[in-house]
Amino acid sequence: MSKKKGRISLQGFLVNILLKSLIRKTLFGKRYIPLATFLLLLQFEYETGAVLGRARRDKLDILKIMLSIQGLNFDNVIKDMQEAGKIQLDNFIKEHGDEPKTFSDFIYWPSWERATGLTLDDLFKPLGWETLGRTRKRLSNIIQKKLGSKVPFEQAQPEIGGFLLGGLGFGSTFPDLTVKMFKNVYNKKNEEELWSISKTLGFSTPEDLSRIIGLSTPEGYPPTLREKEKLILGTVALYTSQYYPELLDPLDLRGHLSFIENL
Repeated sequence: MSKKKGRISLQGFLVNILLKSLIRKTLFGKRYIPLATFLLLLQFEYETGAVLGRARRDKLDILKIMLSIQGLNFDNVIKDMQEAGKIQLDNFIKEHGDEPKTFSDFIYWPSWERATGLTLDDLFKPLGWETLGRTRKRLSNIIQKKLGSKVPFEQAQPEIGGFLLGGLGFGSTFPDLTVKMFKNVYNKKNEEELWSISKTLGFSTPEDLSRIIGLSTPEGYPPTLREKEKLILGTVALYTSQYYPELLDPLDLRGHLSFIENL
């Protein structure tokens, strides 16, 4: 029988693993995360959902049992998320003329633009004879001003969890595109520039998140699809063993427990 006492949803478990290490407090004790970290987590957890959805796309009816929350009907949530992913991808292709190259293109930068009112063109467009040093200073000032704002914990947690569910729908619907988007991340340059500035200013970067979850990555890059899948399936196996042990074998997760236990 499942352990119901103190049980939380799978998406809540996966989100809280990161949030508990990144959460900050105001002088009055209110919990928050900087907007910079919040936007990064939207992408990070969407990727997490996409990897999980791709890896267990043939077992979604079993997996959704662990997404259930008291008072909320999850019977159609995965189908709704899959449909939402199709619509989001169609809209992206209509706007940009092609599929997204990475999850940064698909999730992070659209979220950045909504939050800051700026675009990548605004950030990297040359300003006259601006030197590289002046460009970096200008970008630093923008990042400090825009991304230093506080997102209350009570707002951040459910929104990040929602992005994880969105990724689950996307990865289970577009498994091949998910693989391509992970492979392409090593060819991106703009992210490296902004992540470098963010790190200098003390904001969380993909490298920081990778370190927090126990993955050492070369030259600060986010983990590969293979690395992330091993970690996610191991973490889901740990959650399942604690709250839904009867689902370990139906979800083919028992063999992944050893990976997470040896981290």
